[in-house]
Amino acid sequence: MTYAGQSVRRFEDHRLLTGQSSYVDDMKLPGLLHAVVLRSLHAHATIRSIDVSAATRLPGVVAVFTAADIEDLAVQIPTRTNSGADEFNPPRHPVLASDKVCYVGQAMAVVIAEDPYTAADALEQIVVDYEVLPAVIDPHQAMEEGATVVHPDMGSNVCLRTLSGGGDLDAAFAQADHVVRQTYQVQRLAPAPMEPRGVIADYQPDEDLLTVWDSTQHPHEVREHLVHLLGRTESGVRVVAPDVGGGFGEKASLFPEEVV
Repeated sequence: MTYAGQSVRRFEDHRLLTGQSSYVDDMKLPGLLHAVVLRSLHAHATIRSIDVSAATRLPGVVAVFTAADIEDLAVQIPTRTNSGADEFNPPRHPVLASDKVCYVGQAMAVVIAEDPYTAADALEQIVVDYEVLPAVIDPHQAMEEGATVVHPDMGSNVCLRTLSGGGDLDAAFAQADHVVRQTYQVQRLAPAPMEPRGVIADYQPDEDLLTVWDSTQHPHEVREHLVHLLGRTESGVRVVAPDVGGGFGEKASLFPEEVV
């Protein structure tokens, strides 16, 4: 039977509709530990200090990591563009912020505990001393001279420039019967899948194999990045995408949690 030019029946619906799907959160490995990420409460701030001492003393906490603990993992999360930009100046995205946060929700520390509830309790024991800086919330003001620069290594707030068009634009306008000039404002669009992001990692030293179960839309791309960022061979990393409870593009990129 050829499938070209014909409608193909969905074969996964019965499993999904009868509760037989398997998501990352359904997986239980022997000795599984749980990680919770401490995220920035501010859009732009200097991190004066992070005190994790109280969190590490909590029974059931295995470890607490900050950027200082993973200096040998001084990698940057890759940024990409598919627009064919004329100028692309991506900001640096560290796995964990060390001295500055540039957006609300940026990862600063990770708590590893024997169960998710202990990890969440320990997270509340971490004390962060911030120096809050001016936030950049208006795109027009962000491009003005003298504007607050969120990512100092970029030198400005402009990440991407691209020119699109063709033909003689001025002549086309001159010949038009009507020309309408208007500025439009559109809402911010943010994907909201039913299943949040999740990842489980298992390392088998006898095989030198790192297996990652990830709620991702691009398992091959995640594998490629992990191989590069962790300095491993391609045969030493396996990425599995179980059933994914929605994505809408949100789960199509690499996130810091997948590296940690």
